[in-house]
Amino acid sequence: MAEQPEAVDGLVVEFEQSGKSDDRILSYSLNSHYTTPTDGWELVVYSEDDPIGLRRRWRPWQPVKLFVNGRQQLVGRIDKTQSVGASSLKVSGRDYLADLVDGTVDPKFQVKKGQSIGAFLLELFKPYGITTILSDGLDQKLNRNVVTGKVPFRGAPGRNFRSLKTEDHKAQENEGVMEFANRVVGHHGFTIQPTATREAVAVTEPNYLQGALYRATRPGNIVSDPAASRDYTNVPTVTMARGRAGEPGGKIASSKGEVPTFDQERSPSRISNVLDVQRVITSDDGLVVARETRFDPNDRKVVAYGYDPPVYKPLFFRDKDAQNQEQIDHAVRRMLAEKLRETLTYPFSLHGHVDPVSGAVWSVDTIVWVEDSIEDVREPLWILERTLVNDGSGPKTDVVAIRQESYVF
Repeated sequence: MAEQPEAVDGLVVEFEQSGKSDDRILSYSLNSHYTTPTDGWELVVYSEDDPIGLRRRWRPWQPVKLFVNGRQQLVGRIDKTQSVGASSLKVSGRDYLADLVDGTVDPKFQVKKGQSIGAFLLELFKPYGITTILSDGLDQKLNRNVVTGKVPFRGAPGRNFRSLKTEDHKAQENEGVMEFANRVVGHHGFTIQPTATREAVAVTEPNYLQGALYRATRPGNIVSDPAASRDYTNVPTVTMARGRAGEPGGKIASSKGEVPTFDQERSPSRISNVLDVQRVITSDDGLVVARETRFDPNDRKVVAYGYDPPVYKPLFFRDKDAQNQEQIDHAVRRMLAEKLRETLTYPFSLHGHVDPVSGAVWSVDTIVWVEDSIEDVREPLWILERTLVNDGSGPKTDVVAIRQESYVF
């Protein structure tokens, strides 16, 4: 008999119908990204004595739960299996929201104007067994609380979706269920996230009111060489927006007709308060370097800028689905978020899956305090993406973090 490979510690897969698997897990990877509707996973299992049984146990569409260090990480299904030799099998899948991603909206489904967002989602998701809609807070079913084993946020949600009403939304041809749902709630500044149970989803926004659960330092516990990226290529200096009708600056445009990106009072993001950003948007002598108003050739007012000419990147933005002032404001916020988050992307890796001080498993939508003496990063960052991985050489966590105030819905 050939020598059996060593199993990897850390990951446990539970078949929801029959209990935990006894097969050896040789390697695994669990990826979670805040902006991706489903979390993906992949593992390699081994059984030399029962190769046929291995393939029958790990069959597509079977419901499973994944645990790391005793903490539930994911509720999902098997999507695909592929042989890796006679005795090993590569298994991949996603969380339970994958059914909503893959399924398209029934043409008979109709949105009732004035219907609450919660009622709309429950009706849309009813065929998929969703019976509960959660918001951010203390609920123990929230994914962040279950995955980390901690409750990093203990207050009421900053905004609550429950009072919001739907407008005249209609699903497009061949539009996915989750795609349609996210499009509707996105107009109100929210996203749809998985929870710890198949019966619920959470309607939330990035939470920056948490305390830092983790600490990452270089030199220190960071084992990779982080290549911090500061990219301002696509960042506009001012945005003029309109919705289904109207001209930029008209009644349906954003408040005051213009949205300056870095203005501390009028911008939807507080990113300009960050010292590293201030170094970019001001010159060495302390003057603002960007024009944050729409250029007017008839304006005779003289403004002193740090650069001559100043940085001027106007964005004339239109969202044809936005039907009122609130929705166009949220559309602008989301558009700016996608661009501002590139102003600092900080990827790094650590040994293990648990922070040794807090005891929390690494998770998205949490805060990490970063100190990097080489990349000149010293600030709290928000975790956008996290991958728990073990290729057989030991558990490791890969993290992608961005500025807290750069991703605003």
